[in-house]
Amino acid sequence: MSGTPGCEYFGRAGETCVPRPTNAHDAAAWRNRANSRRRLTRILSVNGLPTRRDAMLVSPYLHTGQGFHMSESQGVERLFQQLLAAWNDRDARRMATLYAPAGGQVGFDGSTANGPAEIEALLAPIFKDHPTARYIAKVREVRMLGEGAALLRAVAGMVPPGKTDLMPERNAIQTLVASRQSTGEWKVEMFHNTPAKFDGRPELAEKLTAELREQLSRHERSP
Repeated sequence: MSGTPGCEYFGRAGETCVPRPTNAHDAAAWRNRANSRRRLTRILSVNGLPTRRDAMLVSPYLHTGQGFHMSESQGVERLFQQLLAAWNDRDARRMATLYAPAGGQVGFDGSTANGPAEIEALLAPIFKDHPTARYIAKVREVRMLGEGAALLRAVAGMVPPGKTDLMPERNAIQTLVASRQSTGEWKVEMFHNTPAKFDGRPELAEKLTAELREQLSRHERSP
């Protein structure tokens, strides 16, 4: 069909016009992601979005019936969920692949590892020799820091194997910095896991434990 200036066409027959954003920053992101249908499909796939050709989903914009909004934050949150899922599955290799080439982590005990190979080498014997507890987490904030960079803040608790309740002494404040790679995938640049001890403020520790228990309860009730 004939084109309309400022449109990119998608759908089975190219019948869906996705308007170019008027904001200069958003327009630049739009151009970068509208170069080809193949690139679009790949970006949608790695961010867990539908990839059927007639989907009204255009990365980095999500059609809501009232326009399009940025979906980068969903991609970053999904990366965080994948990271914790890999931990919960005790899969060191899968967890390591979520990091950027120079990505690093700081563990609950202060131990550090840098790069996917070192992270996998650190985690593999832990998962092999120890029945690690599983995470339950709640995202507090996802903040875009610029084009292709984001910060995620969360709180997390741990449930030991065979148990149904949290270990309050293992509650943590988690911070993740992510970057979008040339493939469109989000990768971890830094993951920091800090003990939520709240020294001298037991009421804050108790409040966080109650919040995480409610999060755990909702998770257990979900299908």
